[in-house]
Amino acid sequence: RFHVITAEEQLDGNSVTSAFPKQLSWEVINELSDKYQADAVVSIELFDTDFIVTRGRKNIKEKVGDQEVQVLKYYAQGIGNITIGIRLYDSRRQTIVDQQLFTDSHTWEAYGNSILEALIQLTSKGNANRYLSQQVGRDYAYKISPMPIKIRRAFRGKSKKSPELEQGTRYADVAQWEKAMEVWKSGLDRARNKDAGYLAHNIAIAYEVLGDFDNALQWAETAYTRYGNKDSRTYVSKIKRRLWAEELAQRQMGIGEVRGN
Repeated sequence: RFHVITAEEQLDGNSVTSAFPKQLSWEVINELSDKYQADAVVSIELFDTDFIVTRGRKNIKEKVGDQEVQVLKYYAQGIGNITIGIRLYDSRRQTIVDQQLFTDSHTWEAYGNSILEALIQLTSKGNANRYLSQQVGRDYAYKISPMPIKIRRAFRGKSKKSPELEQGTRYADVAQWEKAMEVWKSGLDRARNKDAGYLAHNIAIAYEVLGDFDNALQWAETAYTRYGNKDSRTYVSKIKRRLWAEELAQRQMGIGEVRGN
């Protein structure tokens, strides 16, 4: 979805505060976009960190031979905190697409036979800031970049009076969803009402796997309204939410418009 280019520029800002500074001018954004042939600019506009170190002594468990014993050790503890403010500028539409303030913290501990040894073992402030910055970067990347997710769907695999259910499921097990759907459809006319509901529900799932959400919704509604499959009622809501999410993503990408609320 994105080809990322890291810009070299570091622009002057104001003193570090907990609030976002004034947005970058569109003149600056346009210059950056032209220079890097970019459609959007992601800017870190607030960056504040601290690293607090405490020290002392306490008993910890250590293994001596086959036994665990209490040993008095010196310790050093570092608590890192970070606040990063990120803005996403759409240079084509001249709008700020996103603005978010991220905060994170983490605690490190180290032990030694002296305070100095414990401090030497403790992570540095620079490494702590780097770790926390990477955590925030991953969180933001997840927000603006496509990431794989797992969706679990359960369907009926067999029935004594409707052999098409099991036969179609075997095709589904080897990812031959078109063939599975064909077999499930062939059993609808002679299936009793309960089994027909299972077949229609399975067909809806097959359509969803194949990316045809409209037909998936139609068959899920049929499974519930015509055949009374109770599981399909919940499935209808899931398909509707997925349809809405797909349309919202398209609108955000400038491809289409969202239907309904």
